[in-house]
Amino acid sequence: MISRFSLSIFIAIYSFLCFGVSNATTLITDNDKKVEVFFLGYFYDGSGKKTVEEVSKIGFSNKIPSQFALGYHSGNAWFKLTIHNKSHLQNFILNLTEPFWTQVDLYEFSQNQWKVVVNGLNVPIEQRQIYQSYPAFPLYINQNEVKTFYIKANTVSSFIGAFQIFTEKEFYRHGRFNIAQIYNAYSGILLFVLLLTGFLYFVIRERVYLYYIAYVFSFFIWINVQNGNYLYLGIPGWIHGLHAFGSLVIFFMVLFTAEILELKNKSPKISKFFNWSAAIILLCFVFISLDFAYINLFFNIYSSVFFLVLLYTSIQAWTNKYFTQARYYLIALVIYMPTMALMTMTYNGLIANVDFSRYAFAFGSLIEIIFFSFILVSHYYDSRQAKIQAQEDLFSERKSLAEKLKQEVSERTAELSKINLQLRQQQEKLEKSKQQLMYEASIDSLSELYNRRYFYKIAGPIFQESKNQNKFLSLLMIDIDRFKGINDNFGHDVGDMAIRSCSEVFKKLSSGDEIIARYGGEEFVILMPDSPTDSALKLAENIRKSIESSPLLLEQGKMVSLTLSIGIANMVVEQDKGIEDLLKRADKALYIAKNNGRNKVELV
Repeated sequence: MISRFSLSIFIAIYSFLCFGVSNATTLITDNDKKVEVFFLGYFYDGSGKKTVEEVSKIGFSNKIPSQFALGYHSGNAWFKLTIHNKSHLQNFILNLTEPFWTQVDLYEFSQNQWKVVVNGLNVPIEQRQIYQSYPAFPLYINQNEVKTFYIKANTVSSFIGAFQIFTEKEFYRHGRFNIAQIYNAYSGILLFVLLLTGFLYFVIRERVYLYYIAYVFSFFIWINVQNGNYLYLGIPGWIHGLHAFGSLVIFFMVLFTAEILELKNKSPKISKFFNWSAAIILLCFVFISLDFAYINLFFNIYSSVFFLVLLYTSIQAWTNKYFTQARYYLIALVIYMPTMALMTMTYNGLIANVDFSRYAFAFGSLIEIIFFSFILVSHYYDSRQAKIQAQEDLFSERKSLAEKLKQEVSERTAELSKINLQLRQQQEKLEKSKQQLMYEASIDSLSELYNRRYFYKIAGPIFQESKNQNKFLSLLMIDIDRFKGINDNFGHDVGDMAIRSCSEVFKKLSSGDEIIARYGGEEFVILMPDSPTDSALKLAENIRKSIESSPLLLEQGKMVSLTLSIGIANMVVEQDKGIEDLLKRADKALYIAKNNGRNKVELV
C-alpha cells in the first residue's frame, strides 16, 4: 500500500511536471474511502472583492495539487473543485488540514441560486456544520453526478494546506488517523517535560529552569494554536495567534539560551545582542497582536539573522567549553534549524507542500526539546554533585577548624573574665537604654503625643481610681475636619503638618495634668482626671477657637484653614464600667458634632 509520504512526494513531482495542464475533475469510486491526491482550479483575487458569481465565470486555468503551498498573500484564494461521483455513496466530507484560515466558505449552485456554508476562524466551532477545529464541509453528490464547488478562503498566515475528500463513514470512523493525533501526542510530551522541569526548578531554584518552563509552555500553546485545539475551549479564533505565539517561543528561547550558555560571563558582547534580540522579539509579539503592517516580514527576517548568530554562538560555546553539555546544545540546534527552515520555506511557497517539509519541524523541535531537557537534567545532576563535594570539603574544613578551636579555647577562657566585666557595664547602659526605648514606644513619632496603645495602658488605671474615689473624669475626643480633603488636595506632607500643629495647640492649652494621645489617623483624645464638665467644655472651646484662628501657612503662600469637631463625655460612676464606655460616649458626641456642621463642641 502506498504511504501518505509517498503520495505527498508524488503530488510534488506530478504538480511540477503538469502544473496548469492536469485535469481538475476528481473521480470518486467505490474503492475510495479517502481521496487525497487530486487537482483543483485556483484563482487569486488580490482585491478580495470578487463575488462567487464573478469568479464562477473565470476559466480557472491554473491547476494546483490538493496539497498546496502558495506563500503569503493579502487577498482571497478561490478554489474550484469538480467531483465526479462514480460510487454508490452520496454523502462525503471535504476537509482542509490547516485550522488557521480566517475564512473558508464553500459555495454550491443549487436550485438556481448560490448556497454558501461558512467556516474558518471567524466561525465558532459550535456554529459549524462539523464540530472540529479544521474547516470541513458535508457534500451531497448523487451517483454518476458531476458537481462543482467553489471555495473562498483567506488568512494572514500562509496560503497552505491540503484538501481531503472522505466518505462520511470513513470520516467519522473511530480511530481514523489524522494529523491532530500527532499534535496531541506532541502536546502530551510537552506537558511531561513541563512537569519534569517544574520539579527541577522547585528543587534547585535556578532561573534557567524557569526560562525553559516558559519556552516549553509557549511552544505548547503554539502547537495547540496551530492545531486549533484552543477553539474547543470556546476561545474565539485569533487570526494572529500562530505568529504571535511563534514570536513568544523565540523570545523565551533567547532568554533560555543566554542563561544556559552563560553568555553574560562567557561572551558579554553576544550577551548584549541576545538582550536586544529578546526586547525586539517581544515587541514583535505586541505588534503582531495589534496587526501592524509588515511586522511578520520583519520578524521572519530578524529571526533568520538571530538563528545564524545563535548557530555561531553555539559553535563558540562548544569549542570554548562554555559549559559541560554545550555539544548537546549544538547538536539539538543543528537538527532543529533545518527542520524549521523547511517549514518556513514551505509556508512561503518556496518548496512544495509535502508531509516531510510541512511537519519535519515537529521531529526537529521534539529532538531539540529532548536534548534541552537532557542538558537541564545533567545540569541538575552536576549541581547536586557540586553541592555534595562542597559539603564534603566543608566537613573536612570544619574538622581541622575544630582542632584549631580547641587550642584557642584555653586562650579565650582568659579573656572571658574581662569580657564579663565589660558585659556588666554594657548591661547597665542597656537598662538606661531600655527605659528610653520604653518612653519612645509610648510616643507617637509624628505628633509627639502618647500613642493609642500607651493611652489604653494608663487610662484604665486612671478610670478605675476615679471611679473608686468618686472623682470627676472627663474625656475629649477630637477629630480634624475634612482631613482626607487636606491630604488629597495638598498632599500628605500638609496633612502631617496639620497633625503636628494641632498637637502643639493641645499641649499649649492643657494644664499639664491631662493625658493627651493620638488615637487614630486624625483623631485625638484628651483624658482629664479630676475635671468637671465646665473645665472640659472650656478646654475644648479654647482648643477649637485656637485651631480655627490659626490656619496653616504653606511655602507657596497658600493658607489652609483647619477646624476641629470635639465630643465630650463625663464619667458616670453608676453606668460606666471601663474606659471603653467613656470613649464610646465621647465618640457619639463627636459624631453629633460632625452631623451638626463640624467645627463644634458637643457634650453627651
